[in-house]
Amino acid sequence: MGGKAIAEISAPDVLEVLRRIEKRGALETAHRAKGNISQIMRYAIATGRADRDPCPDLRGALPPTKENNFPSITDPVKVAELLRAIDAFKGTFVVRCALLLAPLLFVRPGKLRRAEWAGFDLDKAEWRYLVTKTKTEHSVPLAAQVVSILKELYALTGHGRYVFSGRDPKKAMSEAAVNAALPTGPSVRAAASKSMISSSW
Repeated sequence: MGGKAIAEISAPDVLEVLRRIEKRGALETAHRAKGNISQIMRYAIATGRADRDPCPDLRGALPPTKENNFPSITDPVKVAELLRAIDAFKGTFVVRCALLLAPLLFVRPGKLRRAEWAGFDLDKAEWRYLVTKTKTEHSVPLAAQVVSILKELYALTGHGRYVFSGRDPKKAMSEAAVNAALPTGPSVRAAASKSMISSSW
């Protein structure tokens, strides 16, 4: 929007920017840009630099984005391809453990990545965690293979909060670390990261 003062930015100014993004075929990016602009405008209002946010005036101006659903992997050939890729992974030990545990624990990806050692009782072979949305506690029984992998991993990350810590030990491993670790075809990787690894782990 050039050098225009933030207080002078109008809904048509914002829409012009969003339309340029939309014309590139990046509709999702246009929606994210609108959200980012709105955040900036709200900050400007809070700090006395602007009086109002023009973005709410653009409700319905952009076409809605289409949800892309990735079906679970049910083809035995593709399941085998994914499992072979996991078995052949030669990257970091933490990511390898996450990949190996994914098809064994049957929890959502974010829940596994952000798993905390405090919720595990390896002697009882049990993992307990709170589901934030429903405020209910879930209990996941741990197979012998899972306990074995976790005991190895504990020696590396057990001193911290997260089972699968990232480069910063105080933070959990990122989703990108897992997705990038799957050296399979695009369709299998997409289904794995969005479906099998979301419905199964």
